[in-house]
Amino acid sequence: MTPVAQNPVSIVLVGGGHAHAVALASGLRAEAEAGIGLILVARDLAAPYSGMVPGVISEHYRPEDAHVDMLRLARAAGATMIHGSATGIDRERRLLLLADRPPLPYDILSLDVGIQPDTSAIVGADRATTVKPIAGLIEKVRRLVGASWEKGRIAVVGGGAAGVELAFALHKRFENARVVIVLVTRDDILPGQPNGMREAVRARLAERGIELVTGFPVARIDAGGLESADGRRIAADDVLLNTEAAAPAWFQGSGLDLDARGFLAVGPTLQSTNDARVFASGDCAAMVETPRPKAGVFAVRQGPVLAHNLIAAAYRLQGRGPRLKAYRPQRQALAILSTADGRAIAARGPFWAEGEWVWRWKDRLDTGFMQRLESVGARAFPAPVFADPSPRSLPALAFDRPQAWPGDIAISEAGGEVEATTVTAFGQFIDDHHLWAALAALSALGPLLAAGITPANLSVALCLGRLDERQAEAARAAAEAGMDWALKPHGVTLGPFVIAAGSEPSITVTATGRARPEVLMSLAGAKPNDVILVTRPIGSGLAFAADRLGQLAARDWIELQRQGRWSNGDAARILRQAGASACAHVGATGLGGALSALAAHSQVAASIRLGHLETIKGLPRLADSLCDRLVGGNGSLGQRVVGSHRLSAWESALLFAPEIVGGLVAAVPPEEWQQAYSDLVDAGQWAFIAGRFVERMPGLEGALLVSD
Repeated sequence: MTPVAQNPVSIVLVGGGHAHAVALASGLRAEAEAGIGLILVARDLAAPYSGMVPGVISEHYRPEDAHVDMLRLARAAGATMIHGSATGIDRERRLLLLADRPPLPYDILSLDVGIQPDTSAIVGADRATTVKPIAGLIEKVRRLVGASWEKGRIAVVGGGAAGVELAFALHKRFENARVVIVLVTRDDILPGQPNGMREAVRARLAERGIELVTGFPVARIDAGGLESADGRRIAADDVLLNTEAAAPAWFQGSGLDLDARGFLAVGPTLQSTNDARVFASGDCAAMVETPRPKAGVFAVRQGPVLAHNLIAAAYRLQGRGPRLKAYRPQRQALAILSTADGRAIAARGPFWAEGEWVWRWKDRLDTGFMQRLESVGARAFPAPVFADPSPRSLPALAFDRPQAWPGDIAISEAGGEVEATTVTAFGQFIDDHHLWAALAALSALGPLLAAGITPANLSVALCLGRLDERQAEAARAAAEAGMDWALKPHGVTLGPFVIAAGSEPSITVTATGRARPEVLMSLAGAKPNDVILVTRPIGSGLAFAADRLGQLAARDWIELQRQGRWSNGDAARILRQAGASACAHVGATGLGGALSALAAHSQVAASIRLGHLETIKGLPRLADSLCDRLVGGNGSLGQRVVGSHRLSAWESALLFAPEIVGGLVAAVPPEEWQQAYSDLVDAGQWAFIAGRFVERMPGLEGALLVSD
């Protein structure tokens, strides 16, 4: 492991805007040997590319075509990824304040957090759908279409480029319905663009039957539509607001210089005009020496300069490094508007053009930009060093009834109740300490919950590896907060939380609980013909490995975290009520190991079909050598597999690689499984049928009959 640098520097990027995306694709990298760390904090891990969003709304592009995968870019740059939102900064202590988690220390801070709509002048604006932030626009339009009518009126408020393209895109989306699109603007459309372009847009709007209302400053929105300050009205069933941009409200308390509209004032190097450690780019920044309108084209071109300057600033804090560069924005930006009919209109300065060739030009520019970003992760991601990120049950426990209980639970009886203890150790399977600790805590509770035991206390020994004092304190606070967040819904008390010595990061969790004997479910009890019901998709350990390789898409990573936060307690309760005869947590030995344990203790065999197994969404197939490595010592469990099908390395990994956020597997009587399945789904849980238990095979303990 790389030793701690004498003067480490932490660069924290906040936001997934275009400038940060391009910076990460343009050479901005963590440099461990130089002591330069990189962290990306982003609310939207799949960040929309504004140039293609109208094409998604008109259904020319798929949603995934128009989103920048910030997670993969972060992994390619060796950056720690934190899925969260900033709420402020403490410049004196150099802390980034975050929602729902402890502050994050920084040495250099870069802000690319976009803008928010300014609806303060419109009464009833909460009745409308705001276009900004654009990350939610596609989903908002999808809901609008889903609740659409045979006829109606949709008003788009705002006559800039975004409003015009949105009006054309909505008309295309609703072209088979009797829906009227109304474009409403306070002044004329497309201010700052040449007259020829504006006249061409007017003509295309008229051809489509899109109503254009200019000179209409919206003052009120109500159930009937829009009202101006002088009492004029426009009927509308739904309203999309594309109003003036406003800066995030927390900028006001930052102590940073702001322009007259509240945006962060920056100089040519993109540094704050009163704090050289803070950079800002994209729409949230105001270039005081060279003012320009809010447009993605400027943010994209800021990216390479920002990448150079952040690393240069880090080196300069260490007493070395190159000079910072100045960003010189172009005087006139190219604007291309799609009319959603295979044509587009372009303008730069006084010149403009229209036609199908303009659309092909725009499409080539936009898709080429996205392809360049997508190629970065696949090409540049460094080979990871896996430090056994799997959960491991510690063996030094005594068992009163080993024939009935999992090997990772110690059971004793006192005062008419059962007391249980389980100890699990986790390597660092993800670099966000808050999420790492939260998921480790939930996974550690799994064996107790599977047995019907109510967790009561949890203690932790945390080893942070080689971090400097400031980083270690922030990591400890984040891990403790993550544990506390995970345990609150279960009513579990977080007990001793100690820092352990060691060179490799790890969390060792000791969980204890109590239960009445009559509510317990053990490994013994499965009967032939019982249905094998699994409560989560499998492959979470493989998915975390894929993430470290930069091979897991952001949307699938988000789903993985969501499933990891599901309560195994709810699933255990539903299974118990459905009459499950045996239950196990799918953890350190994977689904195959849990099934084999159930079969062995119940004196039956488990018959499963590989085609029935449901895996983590978006899970890529990993190389055979990595599969073997992740299965590790669990490979010996493959000796219990019988049948004509020979497992491939990938199939073996699906069955026997450790699950980090695994669910439960239960034996459910054949007459009860449908009710159990429905109850799980109704409760928001996952459920799938993997096979059935069958008669025991003579001479084979815990046999797994595996077929296609």
